[in-house]
Amino acid sequence: MKVNEPITNCLIDQIRTKHYPVGSVLPTEQELQQKFNASRYAVRESLRELVAMGLISRKPKTGSVVVSSHEERSFVQSHGSINDLFTYIKNSKLIVLESSEICISENQFDDLALPIGATWKKVKVIRQKIRPALPLVASEIYVPVVYSRIEAYLGSLKVPIYALLEKITGFKITKVDQRISGCLISKSQSKYLGVKTGSAGLNIVRHYYGMQNKLLLVTNSIYRADQYTYQVSLNYDQSLSSSRA
Repeated sequence: MKVNEPITNCLIDQIRTKHYPVGSVLPTEQELQQKFNASRYAVRESLRELVAMGLISRKPKTGSVVVSSHEERSFVQSHGSINDLFTYIKNSKLIVLESSEICISENQFDDLALPIGATWKKVKVIRQKIRPALPLVASEIYVPVVYSRIEAYLGSLKVPIYALLEKITGFKITKVDQRISGCLISKSQSKYLGVKTGSAGLNIVRHYYGMQNKLLLVTNSIYRADQYTYQVSLNYDQSLSSSRA
């Protein structure tokens, strides 16, 4: 179960049953954190999902306004496989910059939803295109400390990181949650990516899960805007339209 799933399901039920009718405003992020005893990341993820479902609209100075009591899910995003996310790896190499062990405390790494109290290995890397030589992405890789030996193989890696982790642990990655957002590249990131500080970038955070929703790997990556394009196919689900008729 995703960390924010209980929050999302509860809010969906309250919107459907008109506890929060159309036109009403949901509690603030801080109030929701207290209500569900949850992190800021979990609350924001739930609100983001409600926006994607067409249930709420987030407005500055107003908050999260309920705009519908029915989910809009006519379009379904799909990929052929997890491998489709990593077609750029063949003509690139990974360079390890630094690594450290971190103990996850409350409110630390909140946006990454890492398990509080656990010790994880953090590895900073950049991926560089080989021909022509060009930096593509700066990433932070997080794995449970028991799998920290993954670092020894990163420099010669020719497959996606999750595939290496599968080989080392024997676990199979069954699900990937991906969050994509625009960002401005910081001063420390700009020197690795070869762009000016404040340039446009793309931030992609991925959570990789094994059986029973066990979190095995988290990556937080900043891509150069001029070197990454994200493209998907959206299939129209006619059965949903028929059910509304």
